[in-house]
Amino acid sequence: MKRVKWIFAGIACVGLFATTSMMKRWLDELPSFAGGCGETLVRSVVSPDRHYVAELFHRNCGATTSVASHVNLRPCSEPLRTRGDGTVEEGTIYLENGTGVIRLKWLDPRMLRISASGTQVFRRESRWRLVTLRYSAANRSNE
Repeated sequence: MKRVKWIFAGIACVGLFATTSMMKRWLDELPSFAGGCGETLVRSVVSPDRHYVAELFHRNCGATTSVASHVNLRPCSEPLRTRGDGTVEEGTIYLENGTGVIRLKWLDPRMLRISASGTQVFRRESRWRLVTLRYSAANRSNE
């Protein structure tokens, strides 16, 4: 009888942990009612082997902050995930202030070129998982 109680207690603990984890994830995905940010998808470019997608977003967090542009990478098989405040953070490889010219081009299945005109760059990764990132300057006359 004691063994049955211990088994039941173990199952209850696992169930409680799973429920708590699910609730936390659900709460993290809720939009913030304290004035969250808006993300606008500008462009989406799939890798030649269709394993990855590079996405350019413009982020607007309200009148007191400037708009930012960022590029995110994710596997095509995974959904886009936003945080509770409405921002897309996972897979951010490039982040700049403003909405300058940004072009994305896959050079091969594991190499992405980002052409950007940003002068105030906050993040510029050289690698993400198996993908190598190359950067070049972009200007408006080449659009």
